[in-house]
Amino acid sequence: MNELETLKKELAEMKADHAEAWRSHGSELSAGDLLGKELNLQKKIDELEKKPAANFQECAHLEIEDIFSQSTNTLADLYNLQKDIQENVYGYNFEKLRSGPLPQMREFFDWNYHAIQDELREAFAAMGGMKDGVGNAVWKPWKKAYREKVPNMTFDSLSESDKKEFQMELIDIQHFVFNMMLASGLTPESLMNMYFAKNKENRDRQKRGY
Repeated sequence: MNELETLKKELAEMKADHAEAWRSHGSELSAGDLLGKELNLQKKIDELEKKPAANFQECAHLEIEDIFSQSTNTLADLYNLQKDIQENVYGYNFEKLRSGPLPQMREFFDWNYHAIQDELREAFAAMGGMKDGVGNAVWKPWKKAYREKVPNMTFDSLSESDKKEFQMELIDIQHFVFNMMLASGLTPESLMNMYFAKNKENRDRQKRGY
């Protein structure tokens, strides 16, 4: 049980104890004192919930180099970089994955799918501003900040650090999308050609009343 869970459990037990004490000795107790203890504990919980989770690896501090202007094929560079780390750092062999038992391919897609879900959850929290904003209160309607601060916020009003953190979460999602594309045998050339073909079809569908 982590610190946040411990405090929540402590608060629930405190409220139960206070309710019982009030029923038994209400006239002898100060409601203000009891409520004050609960509010102090709730404040600690709120502060912890605003902090990134222990497995949330912040990236806003990373230095971003201008690689784009040095590249002659930006899509291929991104795609091949992901292929290189998967094959030469993590040891995956995409040709063997495609030619091997289909359950192994499905398992590879499974964990990439779950990784995308995990990164999306982190992106939702980062959208609220992990450092200078309200964190995951951006999507939690039961939190005070959701009601009082979020309606007046815009993405442009986030600090540059918080915007960057959100964008880096989207980069993490792209890593795992690339993994599935690599496993399927898509190349940078086929990815671009098929993307343009599907985009054209989507436009044509609208013209056909799709």
